[in-house]
Amino acid sequence: MNAFGRKKVLIFTALVFGLGGLLKAGARGAAVFTVGRFLSGTAAGSAAFPSILIVFIIAEKNEQWRVILLIGGIIGFAQAAALVFLPESPSSLVASGDMEQARKELIKIRGTPDVEGELASYQDKPAGQSERADDIEPLGEDDPLLEAGPAPKPENIKIGLLEFITKREYRLGFMIVAGVMLAQQLTGINAVVFYGVSILHDLLPNSAKYLNAAISGVNLFVTLGASFLFDKVSHRSLLIVSIFMMGFFALVLAISISSGLAILSAIATLLFVSSFSMGLGPLPWMVASRRIEPKAVGAAQSTALTANWMGTFLVSFAVPVIAHAAGMAVVFWIFAALGGIFFCWGLRYL
Repeated sequence: MNAFGRKKVLIFTALVFGLGGLLKAGARGAAVFTVGRFLSGTAAGSAAFPSILIVFIIAEKNEQWRVILLIGGIIGFAQAAALVFLPESPSSLVASGDMEQARKELIKIRGTPDVEGELASYQDKPAGQSERADDIEPLGEDDPLLEAGPAPKPENIKIGLLEFITKREYRLGFMIVAGVMLAQQLTGINAVVFYGVSILHDLLPNSAKYLNAAISGVNLFVTLGASFLFDKVSHRSLLIVSIFMMGFFALVLAISISSGLAILSAIATLLFVSSFSMGLGPLPWMVASRRIEPKAVGAAQSTALTANWMGTFLVSFAVPVIAHAAGMAVVFWIFAALGGIFFCWGLRYL
């Protein structure tokens, strides 16, 4: 992102998605399929937005698995073509010193040549000056968590990943971008997305697969509904309430699974996913680009994505092991406890 710009990186990863989807869909052996899987996984590390609901609908027929993989490839190529017409980020161009191109892109985005005031706001911080963690005023209840700050002057040097992780002035930003991504995963959403059928099969053997599709639908539509609140309600409030509700419904799930209460387990599962979709699902992806100054956004995004995939790996690996050894109820007791921990963390630092 630092070297080539965000738009070019998005186009490249979309093309990699397309190639990976084509290789997987047409694979006749393990070697080609593995290469396609590797390409798709690499692209997913920087630009992933699969439609889980569509996948579940198509996956009802096992023979359609090649179609599912092909759709991923088609979407990748379609996205690459559409991204050609997307303007580059003006703040990113300012940070790299290309003021003229930043002006052109900002005029294209705003639809007016009167952009000098906004353009100046991207460079009004003295060169070399960064916010120290202990100089940042705590955000109030009504302040948006993800409020964008001023951009540095274009002559500022880009911040690398190691520098972002180790330098004191970025410590608070590092903790927030990594913390919200870990909270997103370690509160248990992928335990439901990955293992929803397994969780509910014993209690609802005839309905579990349909409920799993309903879970994906709830995730989609609650996220769309919640998007209308993002400009009206404090992002901090949405995140904290989302974490609290996920912890609470994880507790309800643990109790209902232990007690064999099928209907309560189904309701708690849907409310658990709804709680995720209203805040902890969409908002963490916005933190790095809105909370971190432009010269460090690339490193912050890399940190966020690394934390996200670490959390995803931990959940996908640990859940079946713990469930096999102690039962699925114990899994959700753990998620309820983690929800409480992240809730306390959010009250202190978000």
